[in-house]
Amino acid sequence: MQLLLPDYEVRDPKLRLHPSPVDTETGVMTRNFPLWHDGARVVEGAYAQFIEEHFSVTIKPQPKTDGTGMGTACFVRFEVPKFAGGHNYHPVDRDGTAQALRDAEKKLKSVGILTNIKTAQMSRLDAFTNVVASEPYSNYKPVLAMLPGKRMKMREYEDGFLWKNGRHQFCAYDKLEKMKYDKLSTAGLPKNSIRFEWRALESAKVREKLGFGTVKELLANFGHVRTVYNEVMKEHIFSHSVADVEAVQTGELERVLEHFQASGARNWVQASLNLVSQSLLLEKTPIDAILDAVDKSGGDKMQRSRLKKHLHQAQRDAKFLQLLPGTSRTTGELYEELREKVLSVK
Repeated sequence: MQLLLPDYEVRDPKLRLHPSPVDTETGVMTRNFPLWHDGARVVEGAYAQFIEEHFSVTIKPQPKTDGTGMGTACFVRFEVPKFAGGHNYHPVDRDGTAQALRDAEKKLKSVGILTNIKTAQMSRLDAFTNVVASEPYSNYKPVLAMLPGKRMKMREYEDGFLWKNGRHQFCAYDKLEKMKYDKLSTAGLPKNSIRFEWRALESAKVREKLGFGTVKELLANFGHVRTVYNEVMKEHIFSHSVADVEAVQTGELERVLEHFQASGARNWVQASLNLVSQSLLLEKTPIDAILDAVDKSGGDKMQRSRLKKHLHQAQRDAKFLQLLPGTSRTTGELYEELREKVLSVK
């Protein structure tokens, strides 16, 4: 969550003041702005910040809404689950969010900023659901790669996907792997946890989707956030029917067949089927494990060398396939599971 404070006072702040850059030829400060009045003088600089784990404050120049020049804005950013309890796996309910906001107001006071946080405007709001899937995250990657992200660009990472434009984002990722990367304990948390997030990145988007924009209105209409989350997830991410997803998978298989037919291979149908079956094997079994099994079965060095070369080639060929997870379930069944679990949360 990021908040814009419309009304605040600065008293004995613990902010780090960043001075304006200076043009070395003219000696003119190129970004020097009045940031606040401390009761005795106007404090100037490029911007000022307070940064702490899970919590930050920034005071910086910003164009006035009436177009009459530059003003000053104070932004407060924090992760509500982490700020409330130091752990961001579990979502926070209305009471937990209210307490986190009260704590944020106290934290602001300790930093030297006095405000009524209920009047703050939400300039960013993130909402999420954790899905406990029935299979490992890797089995769902081909499904996630098919999700549309309406009028958005998609980017794939090792353990997740991001769909984005300038106003909001969606992401889906292996939550426990992300926590391990952040050096957080995953003890006691469910395996196969996949997080689905929606991020409204600007105040206009928050107000457009929720119909309100202040902290006070958020606490008064807290359940509405979940309703809107389900609506935008259905519109942008889970807009396909199961039949649509199955058709996409069939189309990809057709491209595999077309690839081998265009290659001029004499037995192009058999080559396509061989790649499909080898991809299934390689998805479930590392190449070294296959080679070890050949050794134990009495294979010689020449056979091992040829098989190793063949399997690596099959692995490279299969990369463009991207439709064969290590599961016996169809892509449509995996998609339906995710869609139902994400959209069923109230």
